[in-house]
Amino acid sequence: MKKGRNDEKIIAMQQATFKDYYRPQEFVENPKYNAIWERSKEKYESDRKLIGLNPTPIDINPEKLVDPTLTWRENPVPYSQSLLMETRKQDMLKDQSKFEKNFESHIDGQGRVEERENCIARLTFKGLDTVTYNNRMLKQRRIHEMIDDMTKKFGN
Repeated sequence: MKKGRNDEKIIAMQQATFKDYYRPQEFVENPKYNAIWERSKEKYESDRKLIGLNPTPIDINPEKLVDPTLTWRENPVPYSQSLLMETRKQDMLKDQSKFEKNFESHIDGQGRVEERENCIARLTFKGLDTVTYNNRMLKQRRIHEMIDDMTKKFGN
């Protein structure tokens, strides 16, 4: 059988090797980063080095870095469990007393508004030319303001 020109083309095409894919322009054989967090971590460390800090934050205070081991201690500071529990209770009470200092003096938003209105009422009672309010009138005014605000927001 005689081979024609078309047969030669077909044979040449069958012998040609084609890749399974075409490599995109951005493709990198061995990328420096495989995730965004790797890049941001390196940027964070390089920024810290640039300003003269350690790459990662390290607490180097020896008082804070007590060695957390399970080794035997000959003379521990609280030498009994009951004394340990008592010292912990005392420490917790000290912390709670710090928090309780500001507890009584805290005034919420409504309290501040009422205090301001009472102050205005006291000032107007002293003879200024403004309209004076007593507590009942202030309460009615607040109710009307609340009703107006709700009708604006939600309708009738």
